[in-house]
Amino acid sequence: MNLKLIAFTLTFFSIAFASEAQNVISGIVVDSLSLTALPGVHIKVKNSERITVSHKDGSFVITAADYDTLIFTFVGYRDFEYALFGPESDILIRMREDVVILKEVTVTASPMVGAKGKYQVSDGSYIKAQSLAESISSPFTYLSRYERDKRKLLKLREENKKIKTYVEVVNDRDYREELMMKFSLTEKEYYDLLARFNQLNRQNTYIVNPDEIKKRLFNFIQNSTR
Repeated sequence: MNLKLIAFTLTFFSIAFASEAQNVISGIVVDSLSLTALPGVHIKVKNSERITVSHKDGSFVITAADYDTLIFTFVGYRDFEYALFGPESDILIRMREDVVILKEVTVTASPMVGAKGKYQVSDGSYIKAQSLAESISSPFTYLSRYERDKRKLLKLREENKKIKTYVEVVNDRDYREELMMKFSLTEKEYYDLLARFNQLNRQNTYIVNPDEIKKRLFNFIQNSTR
């Protein structure tokens, strides 16, 4: 077998393997507060040229390899990264608005260190300064950044599963238009009421019966527009 044939064979199998490693990833992008769909969100596979944009209903489809990371960007919202663990579908991505809130700042004197290596705290008392050796041997478990991010991601995924039914209901176009027509609401007014409904009745997002969700949302809008 000559070198050209060997090179061609290796290239062929490399391409075939890369193709097999790609998965079709699908999901929906929503606002974290109102849980309404976000169209026009840019979704990119990190460290690659693969990119797509979410549709009018917030849905998206993109190909990615196992353990790739998806980056979601949208004007007025914080960038969001989502790490994949193999093939995934029905991903729910909640993006937060990029609102800067300035916290109140109180200027105080620097902590005073006593002669015996103790720090003075706000109430005037002293606490012992912990050495490096003591901090290493302390009962608190150190978690790497990867482990912390993984735990946050798993927690987010469990949360998304719980509110999946709710998201499907509030993003149902026919039901939304029905409510807007019934109560003479503009689209902005509907979304403002929906955001208030989510804030005041957070437990409603965990209801798995779509009819019950519709009933509660209907009653809330009815009482709010009287």
